[in-house]
Amino acid sequence: SKVSFDIESTINSRCILMISFCRYDNMCTICIPLVSKGGKDYWMLHEEEEVWHIVCNVLDNPDIIKVGQNIISFDVPLLREHHINVRNVEDTLLMHHNVYAEMPHDLGFLTSVYTNMPFYKRDVKDEADSMLEASDTTVRTYNCRDSYSCAIISTHLEDEMKEVGTYDLYNGHVKPLAKAVSLMQARGFAIDTDLMKRSRATLDIELSTQLTAMRSILGNPYFNPLSPKQVSILLFKELGIKPYGPFGKFGFATDESTLIKCIMRSTDENEINVIRAILDFRKV
Repeated sequence: SKVSFDIESTINSRCILMISFCRYDNMCTICIPLVSKGGKDYWMLHEEEEVWHIVCNVLDNPDIIKVGQNIISFDVPLLREHHINVRNVEDTLLMHHNVYAEMPHDLGFLTSVYTNMPFYKRDVKDEADSMLEASDTTVRTYNCRDSYSCAIISTHLEDEMKEVGTYDLYNGHVKPLAKAVSLMQARGFAIDTDLMKRSRATLDIELSTQLTAMRSILGNPYFNPLSPKQVSILLFKELGIKPYGPFGKFGFATDESTLIKCIMRSTDENEINVIRAILDFRKV
């Protein structure tokens, strides 16, 4: 069996406000609220325990496929924080990226492409500043629409991945790597802090040496190679190098690709050395 699901939460407290499910066999959708408008508990404590028990039986069941939008990076880690395990998941954001990498992947865009549903992603924002301040009907309908649209979208995307030949790539590489990254984000990884301090000290000495030499060559004890404005004045005003692109807030562009173009076009060894010194400093 297969269901799509979506959770709504508060941004700061990471509190789960509601969860919705949509069954693929009949497209019936349900929202299970956990709080009401203003943050008031919807259930009595013993009732909420039973509700979560039923929800967990669905989410943790490996025989039920769970589909959602960006659930590997958001919903699953958030549920994990609440000690709720989710198994056998499909992510429509990753599926769409696997077919149309260059296009937007947000649910609003996918809904406009793959469904006939009217745009609803601003329904809550148009009514209130937050989920807790909007009416129960608005937020619960919004929650249901997220699950319902995901069910439709995933069906189309699965067919498209098979059509373009990326279905095996998604299942064999993308999903496993996404899950591994999600676990890394949740658990973190060990860092050798002593080595980090020693490396930082070495790099600080190298930067100081490079900066002193650069300022000495330019005759400017206050030159900052990390300042776009100062680099722009140095290269395009003082050295007279022809700039690329329009004049912006901090002068002409001084990003890496622009400076490389300046090197390739210049025949003046001094100009080239100055630009390379700036690029080398930025890399450190």
